[in-house]
Amino acid sequence: TGCQKLKNKIQGFVNLKILFSEKTIIQKLKKVTFLKAVKYLGYGIWLKKKIMKSLMIRDAVHYSYWMDYWTIALALLTREKIITGFISRAHRYDLYTGTGEPALDFLKPFTFNYLKKLYLISENGFNYINRLYPEYSQKYVLARLGSSDPGFIGLSNYSSDLVMVSCSNLKPLKRFDLILDALIYLNQIHRTLAVKWFHIGVGGSLYRLTTKDGHTLGET
Repeated sequence: TGCQKLKNKIQGFVNLKILFSEKTIIQKLKKVTFLKAVKYLGYGIWLKKKIMKSLMIRDAVHYSYWMDYWTIALALLTREKIITGFISRAHRYDLYTGTGEPALDFLKPFTFNYLKKLYLISENGFNYINRLYPEYSQKYVLARLGSSDPGFIGLSNYSSDLVMVSCSNLKPLKRFDLILDALIYLNQIHRTLAVKWFHIGVGGSLYRLTTKDGHTLGET
């Protein structure tokens, strides 16, 4: 809400000393929109207070899937010794300069000072962050998305030979149409293979996906 956004900005200004205690942040001050950085700091403080209301186990490793506002909150909690540390993943908008909000780039060094490990989902991202912030290289770990092979295949409720599930926003940068390319190719070399594809997520490119290259998909 508008009221909450105003409160976040006020909280950011009141707590500016947190940012100015970090030398690496001062060095990057001229490269970003300072007022937005203050707003995001205020948002992080607001999230920190929300976490504290429901925090049950303090001596635990806290985890954020994205390196954004939540990691700011966790960094604040670690700085104040309310929690013992945290880890985070990093993907795209929360990692590469120019793909996300510049104000979040401004706050990265503050976050890096307090996190235990940062897990990068790609080798490209791992190399990128090492070049950008080599002083924290001991905290970076390459950990691609996915899971280890459990050694067995679960039973399906569907009669299809192959059931696929994907999950993402339907935006061009997700390259979801490559899944359809793969299924079209698979159908060309295995004409009798029955496939069911379930996608979790919506977006403006749904029509383009369902009609790609003259191939029409069902509502599923």
